[in-house]
Amino acid sequence: MDFRELLSRHAAIAIEKQLRLVRSVAGSAWSWDISQASFRIGEKAWAFQLLGVEQEANAHWRWAWADAEQGLSPRLLGAARALQAFGQRYEIRELVEEEIPVTEVSGQEIAALACGLLDTQGWWRAPFGGGVAWLLLTDLGLARSATPRPAEMARVLTRTLAILPVDHAIALDSYVVHHGGSVERAGATATARMREGGHMVARFDERHRIERLEARVA
Repeated sequence: MDFRELLSRHAAIAIEKQLRLVRSVAGSAWSWDISQASFRIGEKAWAFQLLGVEQEANAHWRWAWADAEQGLSPRLLGAARALQAFGQRYEIRELVEEEIPVTEVSGQEIAALACGLLDTQGWWRAPFGGGVAWLLLTDLGLARSATPRPAEMARVLTRTLAILPVDHAIALDSYVVHHGGSVERAGATATARMREGGHMVARFDERHRIERLEARVA
């Protein structure tokens, strides 16, 4: 398994969670305090994990665990360490090298993977003087949402394919199965049938990318 395949397996459910988070805090002021491991939006404060930083000076992603000896609290590094251990187990280079050019892997890709793989409720992009820190929000207290209808799933999947470099077929299959559905294929067409009714129909082009995605209620 390589990084892109792993990201593809978790991308859509992560984007679904992130879109829900963004809707719930739209328009609110935010701040973060690395010394207290606290992230605040409006009047609410949550714990976070520091995944790493996109460094402006050299255009590289740098993992938070690479700076563990620079005074970072161990409680900030749990998620980054978990991804490092996963990368070591499955020999995924992007998860074990201290620094990687952002042309190869971005903070958003890392955050989406972390959200899906570690089953958290979202992440935050936090710009600062030297670049952008990516925070994994681990304790938002949001109730689990009901299984989305096919139309909402189609919107989530379309958004996922637009912003993350994933394998379209893997992303579709993994997202549908996560929500209890199944996928049937006939040539360049995939039909995703949902457990609670309705389905999506995806048409793939010659590059195996979804060129049309429709949601149907029956």
